[in-house]
Amino acid sequence: VAPIFARCKNSVHVEIQQRAAEYASMREAFSPEAVEDLLREMPPFEDKKRSALEDRLIDKEGVNSAVVTKTNLPSAVEKKRAEESAAARKILTTYDNEGREFQETEVEPDAVEEGPPTVGIPKDIIPAMRRAFSNLCTSQSGILFENTLLQVGVRHEYAGAQGRISVFFGNVSEKTSKTALHHFRVVVDEVDHLRIQKQGTQGLLDENEDGGCTVAIRTQAKLLLLVEVTAPFDDAPAMRIIFETEDGIRHEYPLRLPVVATCFMEPVTLEPNAFMQRWKSLEGQ
Repeated sequence: VAPIFARCKNSVHVEIQQRAAEYASMREAFSPEAVEDLLREMPPFEDKKRSALEDRLIDKEGVNSAVVTKTNLPSAVEKKRAEESAAARKILTTYDNEGREFQETEVEPDAVEEGPPTVGIPKDIIPAMRRAFSNLCTSQSGILFENTLLQVGVRHEYAGAQGRISVFFGNVSEKTSKTALHHFRVVVDEVDHLRIQKQGTQGLLDENEDGGCTVAIRTQAKLLLLVEVTAPFDDAPAMRIIFETEDGIRHEYPLRLPVVATCFMEPVTLEPNAFMQRWKSLEGQ
């Protein structure tokens, strides 16, 4: 694991950087046996205790309520953790069976699919993306993503459990490369807690790699999403933008739509005494 610690010491994520520095120092301070024990996978924390609000919803809606269904289903974080654990176990099994020292896995040239090079999101604009996402969680419209080729704008509004999200994809390359964006496609992941209807510019929602639409310079493609929340949730739906420039370079940008739980909440004006009464009723008092 030493190469992983060395690489992560320069991570852009402060938490990862700090953990990598701590684990690297730990290897120098303790014996190999102690380090091995410390690096064992921690079992997931099982918290089956329900809150007073969940108990009230279950009493009202029954055991088949959305709360119970959502609680029994693994979250996106839990699914990702399970996948990472399975991958880690596979690596360890290979190490034990073949008796080789740890080294970073390299993909054989024959295993790489042929195709144009793919460009992702540069690390230097990720902080701006996070600020833009946070701002859109509390405002009706704004810019979700922008670089020298593409600008993604969002306008969204909600009423009760339903929402209407308009996403605009503008070609802003007139100041730099001056290129049309070909095979422009958008993939919005399906999630259990949202019922999503999609409409867009012709070709925008194509699943075929050779499909998609062309976004000329200073023009836009549009995507309309009609959503309805069906269960409690804690993660924003993912959206991938895929296109090619005229020089054959493929771009793929993974983004998150600013559709969070608070978007479906409506403020209620209460007097102090009424607020305390409702608060205590949630606690079962």
